[in-house]
Amino acid sequence: MVRKRKCISSISFLILYLILLLITKRLDRNDKKKWAIHELLDNQIRDKAAYHLTISTGHFVNSGTKSRCYLEISNRSKNLTTRVHSLKTTRGWMEFSRASMMDVILRDVDLGDGPYHFRLWHDNSGKGSHASWYIDQIILRKISSHSNTKYFIFKKWLAVDQDDFKISQTVSESLPDDGSGSFLPIFILSLYTKLVEDHIWISVFFRTFKSNFTRSQRLTCCVFLTFILY
Repeated sequence: MVRKRKCISSISFLILYLILLLITKRLDRNDKKKWAIHELLDNQIRDKAAYHLTISTGHFVNSGTKSRCYLEISNRSKNLTTRVHSLKTTRGWMEFSRASMMDVILRDVDLGDGPYHFRLWHDNSGKGSHASWYIDQIILRKISSHSNTKYFIFKKWLAVDQDDFKISQTVSESLPDDGSGSFLPIFILSLYTKLVEDHIWISVFFRTFKSNFTRSQRLTCCVFLTFILY
């Protein structure tokens, strides 16, 4: 009787694993699309500097957007500002899905060192729930440079019916030691990164960071560990 129960349990667990494996395979395919590096259409050959942006959308319901989005970066200490860039590639306007991280290459003037300001907005053209956008944070890395990674913590809605009812937000670079209270958001971001990437169970379905360790592989490891403990 005990052996029969174990057999039934094992078969049920295997069926559940196969169902979850199909789901994670589909999520892995979506991840490859999301993690492609997008070159902006309005980049120009004469641009002297290249920046790698990682744009993170929040996890709230309806956080994603299909509106047309734009950005501008400035270094006010040196009176330098990029031109307005459209978040558009050769495939058309970029769409930002809930809990996504999109990598973008932006080419423009060399802004130099110093704290940056990041302005982000959209035209509210998305239909229905796809009009608004909850922007979590943006990470900026200057390509071919030893400059520090720059963090811009938004955690705001760009929406006409949320927060302060604005579809444009400007934030300054977050500096851990500037006394402005920026340490806590960066600490939370680091903690969140560790959880959704390094925790083997959580990362199966809440993984948002680019990695060669796929969801399907993580799921298989979880199942293997479960069988060992079982």
